[in-house]
Amino acid sequence: MKSTAYYSNYTESFGANLGKVWPNQAVPPSEAEQWEVGAKTEFFGGRLRATLAYYDLTKTNVATDDNLRPNQGFSVVAGAVRSRGPELDIQGEILPGWNLIAAYANTDVITTKTFNAYPAQGNRYHGVPRNTASFWNTYEFKNGDWQG
Repeated sequence: MKSTAYYSNYTESFGANLGKVWPNQAVPPSEAEQWEVGAKTEFFGGRLRATLAYYDLTKTNVATDDNLRPNQGFSVVAGAVRSRGPELDIQGEILPGWNLIAAYANTDVITTKTFNAYPAQGNRYHGVPRNTASFWNTYEFKNGDWQG
């Protein structure tokens, strides 16, 4: 039996940032806004489950390393950074006892507003891979000394 559930969510957050901006000011607090839509489905009596989602997250006052003052512990603040893209998660039991989880995300992260020349507005935000994937599998012994 196949079943599918659709979902959406919206979240806002507020939080303190660690670090300091030259000449010795605290990094201003960060705010974030995220929405997500997706679908979850299962096949083969629930032995195979999949989730496909699309999200859009915008975070303000993102602290990043100050390249003009390397190794001094200072940050520069990007006005806003947007991260969005699709995610796919698949999990299930391939054979009795053998389970897997596979995930893939294609993430587009750009600086949408800046107070400085770096990180440059409209450019891809540094240090975040465009594509990520993971694979995990386990085996549960059903009999013998290693059972469970």
